[in-house]
Amino acid sequence: MEILTVLKEKYPSMTKKQKQIADYMMAHPEQMTFITLKELSKAVDATEVTILKACSDFGYENFNEVKYEFRKYVSMQEQFEIHKENEYTSTAIPKYELEEREALLDAIRKEEKECVNHALAQLDLQKVIEAARIIMQGKRIVFCGRGFSVLMCKALQIWISTSGLPGIVMDTELNDEIHALLPLITEETVVVAFSFPDYYFMTTKIVEFSKKSGAKVIGITNVEESPIAEFSDVLLLAPSSTRLFMNNLSSPMAVLNLLASAVEIEVSASDRQMSADQSFTELFRQ
Repeated sequence: MEILTVLKEKYPSMTKKQKQIADYMMAHPEQMTFITLKELSKAVDATEVTILKACSDFGYENFNEVKYEFRKYVSMQEQFEIHKENEYTSTAIPKYELEEREALLDAIRKEEKECVNHALAQLDLQKVIEAARIIMQGKRIVFCGRGFSVLMCKALQIWISTSGLPGIVMDTELNDEIHALLPLITEETVVVAFSFPDYYFMTTKIVEFSKKSGAKVIGITNVEESPIAEFSDVLLLAPSSTRLFMNNLSSPMAVLNLLASAVEIEVSASDRQMSADQSFTELFRQ
């Protein structure tokens, strides 16, 4: 049962203060996904103990469980909106297309090639270089995304690690992972965020949190209207939709390859690569 339904059902039996807390929660579902206990205490003019007691009376073990349920709720609402706007690419292949399967596959091959060529041709190389320099300057790098984006996070992490740059991947679908890695996001951090349809809300929230925390944000997405765009210091675009799949890896991976190459070029022009190689070599001399 979604959390708003739970709160509405329990509302008649709540105390006056609990109703005040529930009213705020139901009126601000998005804020509830990331609000701290201290912030909520101030917003509803109630002690932290009172809020924790209310969470228990609402049927949840702790405050983090309440936030988790709000994240599920907001995520579902955003997915409903995308379905209503018919933004999902259908994978149903019309029967007439299946009559000449080799011709269909050849057409898809050509579309893939054109998609990659278009992505690389429209890519602003100055932005790629700027992103590479930001990555180089970061004390730590956090790559975040969900689903297929996690695969891209890991690929870029591996490529960049060969240049001696530290990085860690955050799967924005994993609640425990988010809580474990959030403290790492400071003004010394570079966050590389991947967001493609259906634009998972938690990835957007992580990017917004990162921006407020003073971190530098590099956004990698498919369109300028992507939810992460407004929080990104540098935005790199890679069209991802094809006739069969909402998200295709061809173009995004081509863009990532170019970004990783730019990082390697910048590192090679500095003394950072040498120091990293020397540190690794020392492991075998001990």
